[in-house]
Amino acid sequence: MEEFRGLVISSRRYHENEAAKEMQYILEMILEYEDVKVEPVRNLTGLSIAHFQQDPVETLEKIEEKMEEDPDLFEYVLKIVPINFKLNTEISEISELAAKFESKIGETDKWRILLRRRATDIAHDDFIDAAAKELDVGIVDLEEPEYFIRIEVMGDETYMSLSKEKELSVVKRRRELIEV
Repeated sequence: MEEFRGLVISSRRYHENEAAKEMQYILEMILEYEDVKVEPVRNLTGLSIAHFQQDPVETLEKIEEKMEEDPDLFEYVLKIVPINFKLNTEISEISELAAKFESKIGETDKWRILLRRRATDIAHDDFIDAAAKELDVGIVDLEEPEYFIRIEVMGDETYMSLSKEKELSVVKRRRELIEV
């Protein structure tokens, strides 16, 4: 398990190269980040991973601010998810990281787990159970959580985060901005 500051970027199928270039440009040229790496995920169409040194949640907020200035900022990127950790797709590693998240959730905080599974034979419930059994704090709330425990499974690699931000749906946000 390693700390990994970045984003999971989704695009239409077979447009992951364009989405990766688009995100690379935004992170480097607009947000002026250095040491940015954005690459399509091998063998999983429509997905790219961005890696950088800044906080992913703050980055997501900055991107949303830029979208308010220019709703057409993105052509290929559809959704952006903040991630903080990269680990092997093993139930024990997911449990171990979820246990570390417990200290960041208060007794009255509401949380939920969001899972996206790709290219794995491990059952959905096995991932959810592995994370949830380690969280003996707060309140599970599927409707209005304060915290999101994100688990993004991509074959042998899994990306996880704990944040108050769920994700940024570029299409939905653009629609909201244009309607105003």
